[in-house]
Amino acid sequence: MQVRVWDSTHFQNWDAAVAALAAGVSIGSTQAGASAVFTYTVGEPADPSSQMMANFSGFQLVAIPTGIPEPKTMALGFLGAVLLVGSLRRDKLSDPLRKGDVVGSN
Repeated sequence: MQVRVWDSTHFQNWDAAVAALAAGVSIGSTQAGASAVFTYTVGEPADPSSQMMANFSGFQLVAIPTGIPEPKTMALGFLGAVLLVGSLRRDKLSDPLRKGDVVGSN
């Protein structure tokens, strides 16, 4: 047996959720996950201790990407470089005693 979980408001069945997860399809904020295959023993209905889920260890839900992509690392690096250069240039222009200037040389 295997436990499978997906958001039925976004996906009609498990196969559709897996396909979206594998393709990185942006469909909205949702998650999906599945357990490893385990053995389920059906016992006597009157004896709950006879119902066994051997080797069931749970599972982790994986986020399926949302419709708004995260900024790329290179774009953030470029933006940071532009802001740094702009900041340094502004400081250089606003400092009247720039390196190399001579004050009171008499």
